[in-house]
Amino acid sequence: MEAIFDVNGKPFKVEFTALGSEKYYYDNQLLLKRRSLKTRGKVPFELDGYKVEIDVEISAKNFEAKAFVNGELAVAELFPEIKRRLENRKQNAQSQYFVKLVVWVVLAAVFMFIFQLAK
Repeated sequence: MEAIFDVNGKPFKVEFTALGSEKYYYDNQLLLKRRSLKTRGKVPFELDGYKVEIDVEISAKNFEAKAFVNGELAVAELFPEIKRRLENRKQNAQSQYFVKLVVWVVLAAVFMFIFQLAK
């Protein structure tokens, strides 16, 4: 997954992979390449007098990647499609939980009815 935003008229690109690889480019020049399995962190850069900071938080329930330029929020969500997919999974999990609950209640009522008939 990759995201690109503007810093001082030049592109700043962030690339993440599912295996923990991170790459950061500014004006098509590789600034930093690293492998990290951290679930939370900030990566700061000093570029042409601008301070750029990428703030990432990854968990089973949440995925946030923000970009700050000179302390100001420049991009609220670098990877909105991933956040959207995670929210869809949450909604599906909640609906599956509700279906399971209904099935258990119906099964309990059926067993109670059968037990009453067997008396």
